[in-house]
Amino acid sequence: MVVLRMIGRFFARIGRWIRDTAWVQPLLIVGGIFAIIFSIPYITNWVKSWGASSTTEVEKFYNKNKLSLKGCDEKNSDADKMFQYLVALDDNDEEGIEAGKKKFGEKFFLCFVQDGCSGCDNNYEGLNYLKSNYTTKDETSDLYLADADFKYYTIHTDETVDDLDYNNIFEHFIIENYQQVFETLAGTFSDEQNYPYLVNQGGKSSTYYTNINKLAETVETPTIFLVDTTNNANITTSEFGVTEIVFAAQGKDNKSTSLDKAMTFADCWNHADIFSEDYKD
Repeated sequence: MVVLRMIGRFFARIGRWIRDTAWVQPLLIVGGIFAIIFSIPYITNWVKSWGASSTTEVEKFYNKNKLSLKGCDEKNSDADKMFQYLVALDDNDEEGIEAGKKKFGEKFFLCFVQDGCSGCDNNYEGLNYLKSNYTTKDETSDLYLADADFKYYTIHTDETVDDLDYNNIFEHFIIENYQQVFETLAGTFSDEQNYPYLVNQGGKSSTYYTNINKLAETVETPTIFLVDTTNNANITTSEFGVTEIVFAAQGKDNKSTSLDKAMTFADCWNHADIFSEDYKD
């Protein structure tokens, strides 16, 4: 108790000193203001860290295999290297094809996404479920994948790059530099004679047809290319190694669970069911 009284008297004396010494009070106020000002950057970084720690599972999924646009002004970005692989496939450039296969593989989904894209969230449900549950051995499984293990890459069409002052880096560099890729895909995949998925989506009267034709000028998100360079692709519609194109995918049989969406992507991978000429609604 004696110790507590001594401590109490000590703080009481400090309080009386501050009260009786008027000139100290303005200093304390000014000092408090400067302390708050100098603390703002630390508080800001602390608040930002909340967002970093709360990154959504969708963002984590699409960021994991992101092909950055950094270096696209010199055609040296990861995204450029992907398109250079696709061009090599079209040109039968053996050296370019070998380099592309070594870096990216023979079969994969190439996803174009951006922040705030509800269709990207929709596709994530199916892609992530497929990634976690697919099989390459059990051909009777609804999530069987032929020819290769599941693989995907993403290009973020809204990515910004330091020192590149353009409203849309992706359109200014990637679409501009590989315009022929997008124009050719738009023409090929809008042809009902060659592409069964277009027919099964409703043909030229469908939203799918409208979105395909937009590829000649821009890339709506979500857009997914299936790149399939395996010997077993066996389909007529193929340009630059792209064998299927999907936008916001519906679940199989128009159902909406993650499993049903995964089954649609499995069918896309296998060129089966609604992606096949044999499909009957």
